[in-house]
Amino acid sequence: MIKKMFIVAGMLYIIFGLLAQSASAQDANRHSVIQIQSLYRCDPPDSALSPNPATFTVSYDQKYLYVDAVKSITEPFEKGHFTTKDKWLGETDYLRIQLITDPNSYSAYLFYAFPLGNRYDAMRNRDHEIDAYWDSFYSYTSTIKNGTWHVSMKIPFKDLRISGNAPYQWNIIASHYNARAREVYSDRFLTTEAGYDYFRLATPITIPTEISHSISLYLRPYVIAKYNTLDDEMTFDEENLGIDFSLKPTSSSLLKASVNPDFTDVPMDDQDDIYNLKYVKRYDENRYFFIDDDNYFGVDPEIFYSRNILQPQYALRYTIKEQKYSFGALFTQDKNTSESNDDTYGIIAFKPYNSRYSCQITGLTRFNSDTHNELLHLNPTARLSRHLYLDADFNYSYKDTKGEKEQTGYYSFGGMHWLDRDFTLSAQVTQMSKDYQADMGYIEETNLYGWSITATKSKRFRRSLFKEMELTFGTYDMLDNDTSASRKTASNLRWEAETRIHSNLGLEGVHTRELYEGRYFEHNDLTADFYWHQLRALKLRLNASYASSLNYYLCDVYDNFSQHIGLEGEFSRYISYKTDINHITYYDLPQFSKTYFDNDYWLGNLDLTLNLSNRLSFTNGVRYNNYQRFSNEQYIGYYCNLRWEYRPGSYLFAGYKLSEDEIDNSFVKSLNQTYLKITYLY
Repeated sequence: MIKKMFIVAGMLYIIFGLLAQSASAQDANRHSVIQIQSLYRCDPPDSALSPNPATFTVSYDQKYLYVDAVKSITEPFEKGHFTTKDKWLGETDYLRIQLITDPNSYSAYLFYAFPLGNRYDAMRNRDHEIDAYWDSFYSYTSTIKNGTWHVSMKIPFKDLRISGNAPYQWNIIASHYNARAREVYSDRFLTTEAGYDYFRLATPITIPTEISHSISLYLRPYVIAKYNTLDDEMTFDEENLGIDFSLKPTSSSLLKASVNPDFTDVPMDDQDDIYNLKYVKRYDENRYFFIDDDNYFGVDPEIFYSRNILQPQYALRYTIKEQKYSFGALFTQDKNTSESNDDTYGIIAFKPYNSRYSCQITGLTRFNSDTHNELLHLNPTARLSRHLYLDADFNYSYKDTKGEKEQTGYYSFGGMHWLDRDFTLSAQVTQMSKDYQADMGYIEETNLYGWSITATKSKRFRRSLFKEMELTFGTYDMLDNDTSASRKTASNLRWEAETRIHSNLGLEGVHTRELYEGRYFEHNDLTADFYWHQLRALKLRLNASYASSLNYYLCDVYDNFSQHIGLEGEFSRYISYKTDINHITYYDLPQFSKTYFDNDYWLGNLDLTLNLSNRLSFTNGVRYNNYQRFSNEQYIGYYCNLRWEYRPGSYLFAGYKLSEDEIDNSFVKSLNQTYLKITYLY
């Protein structure tokens, strides 16, 4: 027995010795890049030195960039709660690395480290918008011991777009956020008000040796089983099988493909007030294939609205980003169902750029056996000085439909933008022809021209109840090409303030004059909102709006009052919730119209999430409205979704979706489905 114990002990000694030697060898292969010890306060933006800065040490080897950070915990420390990957935590302490591999592209990779090990990576674009759908396989360890927070982060080079050869001249921004004080400290005094200089003035770092590149290949097959209780049918055939494919053939390019992509695990859309809209409501894209990775196509939803693609059979995307240009291509085909045609979509985009100029060139097409629509999109931009920017947008469309005359049209606009720390000004002119067509996107009106002006002034206070105030004024006029008569003109004034008592205030007024059905209508909207976020378990959002709105069905203006209350928070590191309730009341509607237009109704959304860890979560959601029209009296929807990342990049989803409509005092199910989905990453 004793002999066996010595043998086991000897084997363990050898194993741990080999592991220690491997770790030592790995450390020996690291090359130091920079050590950051001083941090400056960027929010509030007074450039004060941090009295207790985090120390960042950056190094690298052939495969990874390493960031080791140490911070003493002397002030109140918010650990947050568990979440799945890329779910924002709210008011939680964090350390953040922004890596800028090409300062001329005005974009940055973001990698966050939280006390409980949550993973959140993203990209910041030139407009400082954060895209959390960009994904990498970065990892880190977070340890809190003896009043000190230690973070060791590994960022794979293969997840970055790296162009050119060694030595690589990159920039980096290391930051710490103190949630209790709501303060951001960074190694350079930089705020987003710096515009493009935010990326160019970051701390320079040099990677002197060539980074080795190995072809990065990921395969993620998946299988879905669905049971529809409405038809008492279990669905499992070739439509329930699919695969996601990702290949990085070079360090600056990425090829992605998906066969029979499935979006079973996507939650239901929130209920919103859509009952007096002039145009069909557009929903944000929430399907990962269409929103993952940076926007290399340079088009907005008016030109390419991906939710037009209802059930794609396949999707293929290739993108490349070099030092002086980027390129992107996307092709996908919709299934031929009762809800969608077998349309094929295609996009090819090319963008040359340098530190001052760029020009996005994009070609788009949508076609089937009966019609095809092509569009050419050009978007040149110029940075004339630190504060002054010019941009233009030219779109030319061609559409050919069997049995109809060919149509060609155009849509163009140009703008000037002045961006300063506390003042911004934008002016734009627009022109659109009558026959402009964009079947890939959506067009609300054509045959018009117009102009718009927006100005924003902000001011920060050091010793006051208010931390910051912002005043925004905007006005625009849209006119008819043929008659030069105004179709719609509107002006708005908004005041916002952030206080030192954990609250935000807002007040906005809008005046609109609109041509509809041959008559001009004037209507107004006054909105007040309040957000209080002092307590972790209870964040309160209130909104009230009194308006005289144009009713597009009744062709007249009627007063209405809407109220919104939102609650969200975390009860512990395991349980979080979010809910919002809306109540809308219309006054003085004609009695006959109430059959077609409800004058008093409620909308509600509730989501409750149980996160047992950062890899295992259970989410429940309820959607509700009691908008009554004809025999339809109310709607209720429910979903629950189990998400388990059982290994990095591999998931198991199990869920249930139910929706019911109350018709003539009886509930009728419109959806009742159970599903199981498994993906595995190779």
